[in-house]
Amino acid sequence: MDKVLAIVKYLHQTSTFVQKRFGEISPSQKLLIFAVTVAHSVLSTLQDFGSSSGLGQWYPFHQQLLPLVLEAVLQHSLSHKQKADVFALLKSIPEFFYNHFVLSRNDRSYVEMIFNQILHSIVHNPTQDISIFGVCQIPIPPANINLADYPTWFQRKCLKSEIPDSTSVLQIPSSISKSIDTCR
Repeated sequence: MDKVLAIVKYLHQTSTFVQKRFGEISPSQKLLIFAVTVAHSVLSTLQDFGSSSGLGQWYPFHQQLLPLVLEAVLQHSLSHKQKADVFALLKSIPEFFYNHFVLSRNDRSYVEMIFNQILHSIVHNPTQDISIFGVCQIPIPPANINLADYPTWFQRKCLKSEIPDSTSVLQIPSSISKSIDTCR
């Protein structure tokens, strides 16, 4: 699955879940939701490429995990307005949710690196694109975009810009990419 399509898929799931569960949310919460969704999408996309993707094996980063993470982020951000509390929560996401599935220390470090890079980018530079591995820039939705409109906005924005495909972002050799594409 292409990275952009994975992000759009999870943005649809995210907007539906958040609107049913929480209704209206603040612009800062929308940014956190977007960042967590992008990180989850990247990990899910990595699973499509097997052990060549940077992870030593397949892990169950399934779509049922994302609502649990979003629930924790939103509940915590509603009750803790201090920036330090939000930073502590964001730093704990890979440890408490994703690394329970991950067996290898190297893979845990890789998951933490992905989350830390994406979440650090969104918290410290909320108006700049999210940088993934220094290769890809993921556009950030403006504050006036409704969460339900994120998937459509994101697709349009990506069509207008040059976002590399998944294999270049994840630094997967093209021979592996070609063999994956022929199996689809």
